Amino acid sequence: MDLAAYFQRIGYRERHFQPNLALLSALTAAHTQSIPFENLDVLLGTRISLEPDALFQKLELDGRGGYCFEHNLLFKAELEAMDLRAQHTQHRCGRARRAGADRAQRGKRRRAARELEQVPPRGGCLVCHCLVLPYS
Repeated sequence: MDLAAYFQRIGYRERHFQPNLALLSALTAAHTQSIPFENLDVLLGTRISLEPDALFQKLELDGRGGYCFEHNLLFKAELEAMDLRAQHTQHRCGRARRAGADRAQRGKRRRAARELEQVPPRGGCLVCHCLVLPYS
């Protein structure tokens, strides 16, 4: 990973890395405001690689966006390039299939999202995600 290229892409100017909530918040904000969500490859039937070099090429050098896995795996790789330990976890949100359950399911997803965002740091761990998509 080329941290200078990543920082240029997200407009981040600091070069000192204290592993704390302020750093994680600043990087997350810069990343989400600079690299858009994009699912063009899915629509075009193009193979999507989740390898770090391919993510770096697409999202940083080519100036494109990506979908949630691409964003979060790139973010993880960049944190690791800063010698920060990162672990990738998965969470899936989806729409309710039954019309009658739709409202209740939306409420459950919103509560789950709020709970995830409000997890307090424990044992030196911070929880974050790079991409939040609005849904109705």
